[in-house]
Amino acid sequence: MESFVCVENNNPSLFAHSVEGTLGGRVYSDGSKPIALQTGQPDSNIFVVHSFAFWIWSFDLFLQLLCTLIVMGGFLSSWSNGLGRLEQLSRALSRGDLSKRVSLQGPAAIKSLIRNQHDMAESILRLQRKKKLIFGTLPHDIRTPLAAIQLTTDILSEHKGDNEFLTARLAGQVSKLNMICESSLHLYKILNNEVEVCKETLSLADILSDCHNLVAPGKPFNCINCHQQITSDKRLISILIQNILSNAFRYAGEVVTVTFKSYPSHEIISITDDGPGFSEDIVETFRKRDTSNINSTDGFGLGLLLIFELTKLLSGEVRIVNTGKGGQVLLAIEK
Repeated sequence: MESFVCVENNNPSLFAHSVEGTLGGRVYSDGSKPIALQTGQPDSNIFVVHSFAFWIWSFDLFLQLLCTLIVMGGFLSSWSNGLGRLEQLSRALSRGDLSKRVSLQGPAAIKSLIRNQHDMAESILRLQRKKKLIFGTLPHDIRTPLAAIQLTTDILSEHKGDNEFLTARLAGQVSKLNMICESSLHLYKILNNEVEVCKETLSLADILSDCHNLVAPGKPFNCINCHQQITSDKRLISILIQNILSNAFRYAGEVVTVTFKSYPSHEIISITDDGPGFSEDIVETFRKRDTSNINSTDGFGLGLLLIFELTKLLSGEVRIVNTGKGGQVLLAIEK
C-alpha cells in the first residue's frame, strides 16, 4: 500500500485513495486514465511535526484543566470558609453570646451576612446596656424626690416651719418626680421606636418660658437672641429642653443662660450654667457618642440618656463641655 500523486491535464493532485498496482506501472482508476507516479517513502519530518503539535495541544489542554480546577478549588474553599465562620457566629448568637465576632471570609454575599450579624449583635448589646442603665438609674433618680417629699410631709404633719414654703417645696418635688416618670415613659417609647417626629414652626421664646416655669419658676434665667422661630417637634423639643434646664438649674450657682444661633441647615441652642461643670466621664461619653458607660453616680442619670436619644431622634447632635466657669450643653438641631 503506497501513496501516489495523480497527474491529469498537467495538474498534479493528491490521489484520494490507495491504489493497488505494480510499482512504477500505470494504473487506470476510471475512464480518464490518469497517470500515477510513485512519490517514494513518507517523509519522517511530517511525523515529528505532527507529534510535536499533539503534545503542545495536550499540554495546553492540561494547563486549562489545571487552571479550572485551581479556580474552582479556590471558589469552593472561599465559600466553605465563609459558611464555616457564619455557622460559628450563628451558633454563638443562638447561645446568647452577643460579643462573639468572626473574621470576614468568603465571597461578598457571605461577608455581607457576617457583617449584618455583627451589626445586629451590636445593636442588641446597646439596647441591653441602655436597659441596664434605665433599671440602674431610675430607682436612684426617684429616691431623691421621694425622700424630700417624705421629709416635707413629716414637717407639715407636725406643724413645724413655714407652711407656705414647705408646700411650695413639696409641689416642686412632686413635679420633679412626675417629670422623671414622664422621662422614663418617653425613653421607653423612643427605644421601642414608638415615637414619630412631626416638625412645625415654633416660637423658641415660648418653649423656653414654659420649660422655665415648669422646672425652676422664679430662678434667674437669661435668654440671648431667643425670640426666633425654630423648626422642630414641639413635644420632643420641649421634653429635651426641660431635662437640660432641670439639670442646669440644679447645679447652677446664680443664673442659667440660653443662646440661640441659626445656620442654613442647623439651629444651635446653647444652655450654660455657672455651676461646677460636668464630670470628665460625661464629657467623654458625649464626645464619643456612646452612652453605655453612663451611671447615676455621674449626676445626670436617666436625664442624660433621654437627652442623648431625643437629640438623635430629632436628627441632631448634642455636645457637653466645660467652659471654665460652668457647664454648657450645645444642641445642634437639623432644620
